[in-house]
Amino acid sequence: MTKEAARKRIIKELRKKTKWSPITIKEILMDISPSEKINRPIKEIMFFAARSSNTSINRLMNGSRERQNVLARSLVYYALKKQGYTLVEIGKRFGKDHATVLHGLRSLKNDLESKDELTVMVWEKFKKLNYGL
Repeated sequence: MTKEAARKRIIKELRKKTKWSPITIKEILMDISPSEKINRPIKEIMFFAARSSNTSINRLMNGSRERQNVLARSLVYYALKKQGYTLVEIGKRFGKDHATVLHGLRSLKNDLESKDELTVMVWEKFKKLNYGL
């Protein structure tokens, strides 16, 4: 459902003079399709990831295996995947193949699930600066 369709549905329901609750409105608004999300430019995502990891965009892009750089790349992979990019498309941006991107995404997920201290701290910074992913 698009934002416009949700707005029309709310107006239609209001005209019926039904009782509204915050839950009803929230349910309608949650039906809005994910395609309505704002896609951020890749450079902006990279900036947020680098800043969250206390590194630079150059270090993030140069293939460094230092932990904060790997973590920053994984954050970018995650954000781009959420925006609808394929693993191959993401990999091309970094000169990597799809398997490397997939490994980065899985590593990020595993580190968050195991509550790795650095990963959780950087993730929280990234969420605060960027999305609320």
